[in-house]
Amino acid sequence: MKGSKWILILMAFIIVLPLFASAQDEYALPLEKNINPGHSSIKYQSIIYNFYAVEGWHVRFETIDSKHVRLVLKPLGVNVQPYEQVSVQWNSFPGVLLQVSTSGENSFILGTETGYAEK
Repeated sequence: MKGSKWILILMAFIIVLPLFASAQDEYALPLEKNINPGHSSIKYQSIIYNFYAVEGWHVRFETIDSKHVRLVLKPLGVNVQPYEQVSVQWNSFPGVLLQVSTSGENSFILGTETGYAEK
């Protein structure tokens, strides 16, 4: 009886855990991650975003509609320079260079089907 209880718990984890991972894509839940200096990749709604940055950043993705995503960048540490450039590239579009302030949050709207970014 005790062995079957553990098997049921294990089966529940096997079924439930993938549902949480797929819910992020299906229900367009916001995604928060940290990017490291250099190159980092983040997958959001089946699109892989490649970041190139000198410093580390906290990144948040939010869905606006089916063609637009809000990208919010916030510095992880204390920076000496007031502004920095972060490059982001997705799909087959060329990279976009974002001018970001190192003193607070920076919000951009990304066109997932056009490859543009606006502040």
